[in-house]
Amino acid sequence: PDNVSTQDFPTEVYLCHGKCSIGHSLLKDSLVELREFLEDNPREVVIIIFEQYTATASIIDDLEAAGLTKYLGYSRNTISSATPWPTLQELISSDSRLLIFSDKRHGYTHGIAGQNLGQTYQQSTGSDYWLYVWDHMTETKFSYKTAAELQNDCELNRGAVDISTLS
Repeated sequence: PDNVSTQDFPTEVYLCHGKCSIGHSLLKDSLVELREFLEDNPREVVIIIFEQYTATASIIDDLEAAGLTKYLGYSRNTISSATPWPTLQELISSDSRLLIFSDKRHGYTHGIAGQNLGQTYQQSTGSDYWLYVWDHMTETKFSYKTAAELQNDCELNRGAVDISTLS
């Protein structure tokens, strides 16, 4: 229809940092390269942290198209404060060698109506391997000007992880 904006429907997903007009690459092309890397290097584990400005369903579409879902065996449903993270060897042995984290939760739509995202949107709301980064990681402030400032301040900028559990 004439009154529908292109922003109402998903577009291709690009990787970029800062201004995408300066330079970007298609996520799906980079994911194919990543799949080839994992195939050629069976003892490597890759962690991706998305700073996300697109619907989760669109990223999941590209992960599936690239053939990466077979490496996404580690589930957010198996993580709890009572259960430690697997070792790298356990991830390698189970071929769960790709961990996906994002600063947006698994049902994030970037303002696009769920019905316009298609079947993948429904799947993305239940995807086990999509991990919300701030449930599992923390970061310090970015404002330190010297190493001494960082050493003397253990205050976290964001993240819900209990700092006493970190070692």
